[in-house]
Amino acid sequence: MPLINTGGTSIGTLYKGTWSSEGVYAVNDIVTYSSKTYIAILGSTNENPSTATTYWAAFGDGSIGSQGSQGSQGSQGTTGTNGSQGSQGSQGNQGLQGSQGSQGSQGSQGRQGSQGNQGSQGERGSQGSQGSQGTQGSQGSQGVIGSQGSTGNQGLQGSQGSQGSQGSQGFQGSTGSSGSQGYQGFQGSQGSKGGTTFTVTLPSTQFVVSGITSNSDPIEVVRGQRFIFDFSAVTHYVAIRNGSGLTTDVTGTSANNNETSGTVGSIITYDVPLDAPSTGIIIQSITNGTITRAINAVDYIGEKGDQGDQGAQGRQGYQGLQGLQGTNGTSGSNGAQGNQGYQGNQGSQGVQGSQGNQGSQGSQGNQGLQGSQGSQGNQGFIGSTGSQGHQGSQGSQGTQGSQGSAGTNGSQGSQGSQGSIGITWRGDWSISANYSVNDSVYYGGTSYIAILGSTSSSPKQPDTNPLYWATMAQAGATGGSNGPQGYQGRQGLTGLLGPQGSQGRQGVTGSQGFQGRQGFQGDIGERGGTLYTVTSNSSAIEINGVANNSAITLIRGQRYYFDFRSSPETLAIRLSSGDNTAVPNTTNNNALTGTKNLVTWDIAYNESSSTLILESTQSSKSRTFSVRDIYGSDGVAGSDGAPGSDGATGPTGPTGLPGSSGPTGPTGSSGPQGYQGFQGASGSTTVNFYQQSTRPAINPAANSFAVWYDTENAILYFWVTDSNGSNWVSFSGNAYA
Repeated sequence: MPLINTGGTSIGTLYKGTWSSEGVYAVNDIVTYSSKTYIAILGSTNENPSTATTYWAAFGDGSIGSQGSQGSQGSQGTTGTNGSQGSQGSQGNQGLQGSQGSQGSQGSQGRQGSQGNQGSQGERGSQGSQGSQGTQGSQGSQGVIGSQGSTGNQGLQGSQGSQGSQGSQGFQGSTGSSGSQGYQGFQGSQGSKGGTTFTVTLPSTQFVVSGITSNSDPIEVVRGQRFIFDFSAVTHYVAIRNGSGLTTDVTGTSANNNETSGTVGSIITYDVPLDAPSTGIIIQSITNGTITRAINAVDYIGEKGDQGDQGAQGRQGYQGLQGLQGTNGTSGSNGAQGNQGYQGNQGSQGVQGSQGNQGSQGSQGNQGLQGSQGSQGNQGFIGSTGSQGHQGSQGSQGTQGSQGSAGTNGSQGSQGSQGSIGITWRGDWSISANYSVNDSVYYGGTSYIAILGSTSSSPKQPDTNPLYWATMAQAGATGGSNGPQGYQGRQGLTGLLGPQGSQGRQGVTGSQGFQGRQGFQGDIGERGGTLYTVTSNSSAIEINGVANNSAITLIRGQRYYFDFRSSPETLAIRLSSGDNTAVPNTTNNNALTGTKNLVTWDIAYNESSSTLILESTQSSKSRTFSVRDIYGSDGVAGSDGAPGSDGATGPTGPTGLPGSSGPTGPTGSSGPQGYQGFQGASGSTTVNFYQQSTRPAINPAANSFAVWYDTENAILYFWVTDSNGSNWVSFSGNAYA
């Protein structure tokens, strides 16, 4: 089963075959339609995948590749726990009588056979003394074969033998032809920006900030950097303001900074603008307006350090990252086919799904003849692979120049002017995005850097707005014909993002490096989740435009976004109706006064669904939540695969119960008298069946019969009462120790 990465949680996808207008589809269901493959991003019914982009996302539209070779057999999964004993099914019809085998040679005297059907209960006589064993009589002549008696009732099924060891792995099939390369996946959205965190508390009448010794000193922030103010421990309503009592927006603060009424226990980010005022910005308690703390903005200037000794010649640096890909040149004649690439490593095995609930036992069917083992079915179709995108021609690598001799140490240079702020790569330019100074984008084959900010409400196309965008790298000229395809390089390891270091000394200018590889991949974006747009009308709370009183179903381990920003009333997620306690794993949710913000809720794997509720803090309208585990419906059964090689013979299972009596054989010579059999149960017997790992503590009535299946040791016992007393006795005749 394929896995979709949702930012921390792997969710199983479910292939549902060809899309049907009558089907009901849930998130992560996969279907095919008009030779394309789609994945559901919202649950739906009768939403055509080719047009309903709100509900479906395309996977690819390439033709189906040829069937790959059969993979090696996976390791055997762990044995599931035994389900509870189902109710005993009704007696099935008797199977067909097998053909009579040829007469075998007479074996040695066997143990006493199973007791026949008991006749009607007679009066119990007194126990007589056992007589002495008589002398063995001479063998009588063979008697006439009697007519075959009616078949007795089928005995109890013996316990199942342990599973045989896994067979040896079959030969690996020949490698199938390589399918065409799929389209490059979409670049992930840019992750949230990191920053410096200030933990703020309010023990009395003064804000206390971590890392600042004096409680009266202003909090210094650096222009162009992000700072995170953590008010989780503050019980007052708090806001970052442009001055005492001012409710105008503070540029650069996050949406949950409510300059008018403040918030309680929030975490507010402040991206300090490059033109932020040196003074005037404050933290103010809305609950007690006399409690404030100043925030001063400064430019970052590192101190000049002493000139150090020249270090030893360092090792040659790693090859630079590949530059931006130029626009595709005109298509040249096809070059010779390159060598086939190495086969990639096999992916790790997916997580085994949780075992489904055991269904109730159906009635016992007719016993049929045992069929021969079916051949293994063909392997299922491989999902469609997209066609290979055009690869731009790669320039030849220049020869490395010889290393020059080390020059004499120069005199100490004067302090250089402050360097420019680094750029932020934003990928392809979008008409619906907001851009800040030093954001860099790609548009029409050329890369640009923002020299003025722009918004989605007034977008500025880079190639026609030189006041807002400056050219970084012009689109390259059309390339020549395609050369032969080179070997694919190994992907480099992604380094960990280290903390920001202090400004280093001016280094010695190095020799010209090789052409760099493609630019850094963007930071991992925020974890994805399901978005619910929530508002209210005069009588109910609406979810995605639907107003009713049904419960909102949530999946444990998933993230959900509740957008209250268009609601006329303030709304809150609560542990129960009227409960003002903070709900764990929620962000921007105010259980006391409600909110009109975007609320994030990460559902815990052990979340209870007993009393969780979404309700208005201004009226009696509410909606309940129903929390459950993730599970999908059963997939379509695949066709039978090709027969596998025979596994090694498993160990012999325990002996089953006696079968029905065969036809009477010729009369043999009289053997020695057998041991006295167990006392049969009285007629009209009640069977008590136990299936557990410990010995049952029972005292059956005189007209009852008990059977115990020891689940720990896989042994079947019967409750036997004879001259030696009562005990559990296994089918092989051994008493329970």
